[in-house]
Amino acid sequence: MSPFNWNDATVLVTGGAGFIGSHTCRKLLELGASVISLDNYNCIYTPDMKHDNMRRLQEDFGQRVVDLHADIADRRQFEAALAPYADRINAVVHLAALTSVFDSTDKPDEYVNVNVNATQHIADWMKDHDIRKMVFASSSSVYGYRNTAPFFETDDVSKPSSVYAATKIMCENLLHTYAGLYNMHVVALRFFNIYGPAQPPSLVIHKFAEQIFNKQPVTVYGDGSFQRDYTYVGDATNAIAQALAYDKANYDVFNIGTCEIYSVLDIIRHLEEKLGMPANVTHLPQPPGDVPLTHADTSKAQTELGYKTTKSFNDGIAEFVDWFLSYHNALQETVS
Repeated sequence: MSPFNWNDATVLVTGGAGFIGSHTCRKLLELGASVISLDNYNCIYTPDMKHDNMRRLQEDFGQRVVDLHADIADRRQFEAALAPYADRINAVVHLAALTSVFDSTDKPDEYVNVNVNATQHIADWMKDHDIRKMVFASSSSVYGYRNTAPFFETDDVSKPSSVYAATKIMCENLLHTYAGLYNMHVVALRFFNIYGPAQPPSLVIHKFAEQIFNKQPVTVYGDGSFQRDYTYVGDATNAIAQALAYDKANYDVFNIGTCEIYSVLDIIRHLEEKLGMPANVTHLPQPPGDVPLTHADTSKAQTELGYKTTKSFNDGIAEFVDWFLSYHNALQETVS
């Protein structure tokens, strides 16, 4: 891996005010880069969380972080927002996307527009401004239904099981083509279920914690046996930084996970223990499109990027619960 001069870097982070985005911005700023966050502050979860994320970044790093409000699916809008900064940007971390497997079944047009068309907008904008480096947030969902594990980057990904997964595969193929045609350096990171502090309420670990904390039924789809490889958000942002410094190929793809799997019921047991409260589990029918297993092999990322996991799942859940309780205390103080 060649040296990457962080102090000279200005990185555009799409979705920079969100969960993974705000952690990514902080990581890059800590390394010495300047960051331009582009986010539409949508209502998939409360915009207040995004504003709080960005407020803390600006308090800690001042003018080294720029907060832009724009929709990547609206080409004119995002190009206008970026116009004053285009000459400064030398790399892009593209995180912004719609990410629900379930919602994508009902909203295929919206998912193709936001995930695929907007990715082309960004790639075209990069090409037009001679910006050659991108890290793209792909997903473990591209692997679809698997009978064998773990999953390798060389596995066939031609049979996605959801519209969301299909959009990520389309983006990978599009960016592979752009990298070859226009001499870009693109790294696609296939993230496996990222969790950690500031995770939004729409994601399963936060949702379960909320239900347990409020003594509500914990809704589990199916029998709770589906298993996932969960990635601590700090490990994900380390991988993003490593991918920005990677330049061995015009295009490459890496799995980012922990190589350990936990069932839905395992998650609930961990949360019960950390919260000190019992869960009242209610089972619902399994919706279409979800897969029973994700399990990463990260040997390629370890070898090529220097990626490694730094936090056990038990410790990561404990850190999430500490944040969750502080978050709830702050909400109660605001209400009172």
